[in-house]
Amino acid sequence: MPSADAFRLRDALWPHKMQNMVKLFVAVALLAFVQVWPLTAHAQPSDDPYAVHGYDPRRDPKADISAASVRATKEGKRILVIAGGDWCVWCKILDRALAQDSEVMAEVAQTFVIVDVNMSRENTNSGFFRNYRKAPGYPDFLILESDGSFLGAQDTSKLERGDGYNRKSLIAFARRWRS
Repeated sequence: MPSADAFRLRDALWPHKMQNMVKLFVAVALLAFVQVWPLTAHAQPSDDPYAVHGYDPRRDPKADISAASVRATKEGKRILVIAGGDWCVWCKILDRALAQDSEVMAEVAQTFVIVDVNMSRENTNSGFFRNYRKAPGYPDFLILESDGSFLGAQDTSKLERGDGYNRKSLIAFARRWRS
């Protein structure tokens, strides 16, 4: 049986032990949060719909679609391939329309992960594009399921108005393809 002195010593040290235990608990909880937080942060849909932004003739569109597929599956979205190039005036007008209209961008971001795929004299990406219809013009939209399978295409000239893009048509397009 412990002596009375042992009980007094235990009672004197008890608050100190509790402080250490609380500190340890807080440290473990903080460490767990720091380890788990990045995983949950990546599962949230991104405000930036672009997986690949810009028409780089050196990129591999098959690899880009594969990477976009992982993100689209995780975020519950489809993939929008925008075929075009730096030479394409309407590609630049589309890019500006998306960048400058937050409502259009939000609708597109809610529906798609976007992959810009180069189509130029420097690199026609014929190996990639042969799997789809011949584009009637540029930019051209190819709509893919999150797994990369082809769903449809959109002639972007149908979304134009005057010397720009019709915001209502862009919003309707994004909503029509929402999964």
